[in-house]
Amino acid sequence: MTTSPTTALQIFGEIRQMAWVVPQGTFQTHIDHWVNSLGVGPWIIVERPPVINVMHRGKPSELNFSFAIAHMGTIQVEIIEQHDDAPTTYSEFITATNGKGGLHHIAFTLANLGDLLGTYSRLKAKGIEPFWCINHGPTMSMYYKDPDGNQVELQVDAFDKAGAASYFDTEPFAQNPIGVLFDADKMCADYEAGVPDSELLRRPD
Repeated sequence: MTTSPTTALQIFGEIRQMAWVVPQGTFQTHIDHWVNSLGVGPWIIVERPPVINVMHRGKPSELNFSFAIAHMGTIQVEIIEQHDDAPTTYSEFITATNGKGGLHHIAFTLANLGDLLGTYSRLKAKGIEPFWCINHGPTMSMYYKDPDGNQVELQVDAFDKAGAASYFDTEPFAQNPIGVLFDADKMCADYEAGVPDSELLRRPD
């Protein structure tokens, strides 16, 4: 007898990433903590990259930030600092935590694109929709919020680990490190029409 998945691990896969948003002026301090106290590294550090097409709560905004990525076993750790108070999910989070910051979101990695889109359709049927759908390049991601505003990223890998690491050295990443928005309903329709996964996962630059 087939049993329907009931736990987060069964439904969404393994936790792949934990991302912290930190107060202004503490970016390097937090990286140093992970290196010196926890032995996590090496780090990919991207400072003040150009960011285009920033939207927050349906309105255009700007994003002046830096981020750093490292791995702790199979878990990716991300440190994010926004350098100003422009309206974004990061500045909003800093305000909500009384300036302290903290764990901003966790990410689950699903096995394949079909699982990601199937989960999207199942959640949408229950009235639960992502607030942000974006192809980062290494991953295609959908971001959700729980009733308390905590963020969960559901993602699928576009490359293997080596390919994802090399993507950070490409020109598309240098020009737009955040990614390109996509329409989840159109993605589902294209998938059902038989468009290859490799084409759907490729980030349009």
